Amino acid sequence: ADKLKKLYPTRTVIVALPKGGVPVAAPIAEALNAPLELVFVKKIAAPGHPEFAIGAVAEDAEPLWNDSKVHGFVLEPEELKKLADKSRHIIAKQKKAWTLSDLNLIKDHTVILVDDGLATGATLIAAIQYLKTKKPTKIIVTLPVASHTALKHIEPLVDEVVCLKIPTRFSAVNQAYEDFTQTTEEEVTELLSLTRRIPVSKNHSSIVSELKEAAHFLENPEEFDELVAKMANSRVVLLGEATHGTEEFYRFRRQISQKLIENHGFKFIAVEGDWPDCWQLNQYIQNGRGHSARKIMEKFDRWPTWMWSNLETEKLIEWMAVNGGAFYGLDLYSLFDSIDAVKNYIQENLDPKLAKEMLKAYGCFDPYQRDEKAYAKSLHQFSQGCRDEVIASLRKFLRIRVEQTAADAPQLFNAQQNALIIQNAEKYYRALVEGGEESWNVRDEHMTDTLDNLLRFHGEGAKAIVWAHNTHVGDYHATDMLKAGYINVGGRARERYGPKEVFILGFGTYEGE
Repeated sequence: ADKLKKLYPTRTVIVALPKGGVPVAAPIAEALNAPLELVFVKKIAAPGHPEFAIGAVAEDAEPLWNDSKVHGFVLEPEELKKLADKSRHIIAKQKKAWTLSDLNLIKDHTVILVDDGLATGATLIAAIQYLKTKKPTKIIVTLPVASHTALKHIEPLVDEVVCLKIPTRFSAVNQAYEDFTQTTEEEVTELLSLTRRIPVSKNHSSIVSELKEAAHFLENPEEFDELVAKMANSRVVLLGEATHGTEEFYRFRRQISQKLIENHGFKFIAVEGDWPDCWQLNQYIQNGRGHSARKIMEKFDRWPTWMWSNLETEKLIEWMAVNGGAFYGLDLYSLFDSIDAVKNYIQENLDPKLAKEMLKAYGCFDPYQRDEKAYAKSLHQFSQGCRDEVIASLRKFLRIRVEQTAADAPQLFNAQQNALIIQNAEKYYRALVEGGEESWNVRDEHMTDTLDNLLRFHGEGAKAIVWAHNTHVGDYHATDMLKAGYINVGGRARERYGPKEVFILGFGTYEGE
């Protein structure tokens, strides 16, 4: 690594020959802060002589034969093919064992090709020839030890050779090592996990051309049909986005959701928004209460206009008012709005004695003057806060079984959901004060519980659509969230309903404003 630093250019990739080259290459990659990849080359052994190489083969390249040695065995073309395929089989097993990047990524980069030593040069020459097909700007061969004779064959093929030892009397590579124990597959796996594997990007034009070849362009709603058909049999479809306010993301989600509701029996949309606000929009959808979606949305003041009070959401609500479906909020920030909703229901519908008890319990929050931050700060001094009151009230609320008509059921459900929000919002603000991952987990657990409640409320066979940020709807099992102790709605939904019942689609962009 010390010697290479003098030659070290930008846009460099370390490429090792496994298995022996990896323990040499890993510390070089670390010292140069460069990604480490593998090139697979195997010698082709003579029949009955496993240590005697008559050629070498690199990955999917044509075999490189040593003609003088091949002639000594008088082998037919079909026999040579079988010998080469045997080596390719070993390469295939190794490639399966280690997750690797595409070596096409070394185009326009300097490659530092590393092995543990050079005796005859057959495998290294095959590796060099293979790497040249990937069009790097430069190849630097790096070796701890090499025979003088073999180096003479290598030097004309590459741009630089860095070799620490060239013994006058060379017998074998292991003469330069104190310990030449054979490297195991487990050691290679461990070293690869400790080194940087993220490849340097391909050039822009290459990315664009590959995307054009693979892309399925979506320019109008009809072109979503193939994608929607894949979602149709899921119980829950989660539609994510990366910005909380990009028009195209919202439009795509609206168009997909409308098709799922209209053609595939999906009952409702639940969004990363406040329950009381979204309930007002749902009341407009169900019975026209509120005059228009725009009139209702103008009163939304917790989030920036572009998050929910936007044109695409308005179009969706107006469409649902004509074509059916329901619209709900999953979030728990609405502590005081939910308290208002519960108080109103209690006063209008419950036995006066029970109503008085529950109103007194929620009165615990009155000193904070509708300020969630003030309540959170108070927990530093009075850690108990209003926790006991909201838990007791929720238990009472969930036990209520009033005689109700079908028209009353949604109002009781709304009130009970608000009571749940009060408990979980209190828990959330408490966790926020204490720090760590718990506040995030309280929130996503609440959103998943709310989704669960909605599915039950809409009856057996109900199917749901969720709109939320990618970080909420993605599956946490497949990200670094798992290691950090975080959960999310996408992962929890798959745990509860089964992976095949949950379809996750995220929206992202390479760049933009």
